[in-house]
Amino acid sequence: MDAFPFLLIKCGDLVVISTSSGSEVDWWVGYIISRVGNSTNPMINTLFQVVDVDTGKVLIVNADLVVGII
Repeated sequence: MDAFPFLLIKCGDLVVISTSSGSEVDWWVGYIISRVGNSTNPMINTLFQVVDVDTGKVLIVNADLVVGII
């Protein structure tokens, strides 16, 4: 389970999210406000609605970009 931290995430968690290449910042911290489950199994997370704690922006993030739970 340690290889896939996004499976354990629930609303209200603080998470570390990796960024795409070409960005000045390699990671950022976000607060999970909503999650979207898989179409075949709604308990498996696929997308998260996240608030960037530094900027306050609300973003939609793929679950595989989550590096860990704080």
